[in-house]
Amino acid sequence: MTAPPSVRHYQACPAPFPVSPIVGTPAPHSLEWNDRMERCILSPASESSDVAPQNKELCPFCDKELPSSPSLHLLSLMERAIKASVPCPRPQNAYGLRAHDMDLFLPVCQRHQFEQVILPEANANHWPKDIDFSLVEARVRALAKELGPVVHNVHARTRNHFWLELVGEIEMCGAHTYGQVHSQLATFDKMRPGYYGERGMAIIQATLYDMFPPSQMDQSLLKPIQPVDFICRVLAPHAASQLIASDLDLSTTQAITVLRKSSDYGAAMFPLCTERGDFDDVDVLLHGYARRRHLKLEGKSGVYTGVEMGLPHNHGVRIGRSLAISVHFGRSLATS
Repeated sequence: MTAPPSVRHYQACPAPFPVSPIVGTPAPHSLEWNDRMERCILSPASESSDVAPQNKELCPFCDKELPSSPSLHLLSLMERAIKASVPCPRPQNAYGLRAHDMDLFLPVCQRHQFEQVILPEANANHWPKDIDFSLVEARVRALAKELGPVVHNVHARTRNHFWLELVGEIEMCGAHTYGQVHSQLATFDKMRPGYYGERGMAIIQATLYDMFPPSQMDQSLLKPIQPVDFICRVLAPHAASQLIASDLDLSTTQAITVLRKSSDYGAAMFPLCTERGDFDDVDVLLHGYARRRHLKLEGKSGVYTGVEMGLPHNHGVRIGRSLAISVHFGRSLATS
């Protein structure tokens, strides 16, 4: 790992009033600062007699504890963020940094939180580190006989955990409030497919849109819930819970518990976009579904563009990106 570039041209940010400047901290423009920054940040687990443990083990951006054995990926993220940061010593962290661009340091903090807290939990619970996403579509389609009654049979639906959960939320806040954007964001966690992550959610939801087109659902059986919301909040998590039950040989109740507990792990482990910033095979899958649905329309031909399906132009915020997949893509099919 190469050392961060010199920060001698930067000025340290003022200590917040009325706190006095930290005594005994090397000047931010000094070579000593650069040397100690390399040792305490890029090698947080190394032993160094001249660096206080509480400083050596803290993230330079959020002041949270760093993992004792950081991955090469985390160290790479830190090095990149350090290059674009300025020294900002704080009472609790003499080697604190500040970056004006949130996109630089936020991945660092998300990653070390993942490695410090979420990854050990995943290892302890045997959540998979590798998923063959090419098989997910077929596995979801194999659940057709189980999912069909949930869509078409009112009595069967009343025994579904996710339907009862959604109905309970609507009864508490009202149908009008539930349909608002802020309510959709507030219930986003209930849409996540556990350790299958964003990648799994995109495939599962797109497959369900193809299996149960929203425009063909009987709205009278779903009131006051819209077909797209029904897919996102009921069918998709139910399908994901059945995949998890099959993966880990669990009961449905146990699988739902794992689905909820492992959602943060899935979001970090299996994001929708690849490191190149594209949608990879998921993009091909979504475009394929949209094309088939479009060609079924009488007198029309062609395919939906990514914009028409709600796919974003850039990475965006994770929640916003996933809602675009689950809401806008579904509504494109529902209104076609």
